Amino acid sequence: MYLAQLELTHYKNLNIKVAPDKGINLLIGPNGIGKTNFLEAIYYLSSGTSFRGIGEEYVLPDNYPTDYSAVSAEIINNDQTRDEVRFVVTKALHKQYYLNSKETSAAKFKSKLKAVVHAPGTLDLVTGAAQLRRSFLDNSLAIARIDSRKLFTTYRRVVLNKNRILQANDSARSS
Repeated sequence: MYLAQLELTHYKNLNIKVAPDKGINLLIGPNGIGKTNFLEAIYYLSSGTSFRGIGEEYVLPDNYPTDYSAVSAEIINNDQTRDEVRFVVTKALHKQYYLNSKETSAAKFKSKLKAVVHAPGTLDLVTGAAQLRRSFLDNSLAIARIDSRKLFTTYRRVVLNKNRILQANDSARSS
């Protein structure tokens, strides 16, 4: 799978339409021109969120003369079929997901493009807590296999409930 075309409309400091190469693409330029924003836009097409852990309010700055920001792409799948994906966020921070020009659910949208980002912050995976590594691996596996996303969500919910029950029991015993 690869991106045949990518268009960023009112996305932070970028308004651009490009046709990335099937192979390796390099982003080179001085600081502050939008290289990381460009990569973040691709990640939005994969996950509907930023890899930087920031909210949608930073996608569309207050001083923009428009009321929306969009990231669109044409994806060539492994079987050579084509899909068009589009992510839109409005000034009211409403997210809209489109697949082949039809509004779709976030889950269906996120299943189309798979991306994993390694950025300077991912050094925490090596030096940080074990929970960071588990979370990164869980998310990477969920990206690779859409059916595992539901499983991981259910697993996390079960673990949280188990921990709540154990904490409640500990509190009851000490009272």
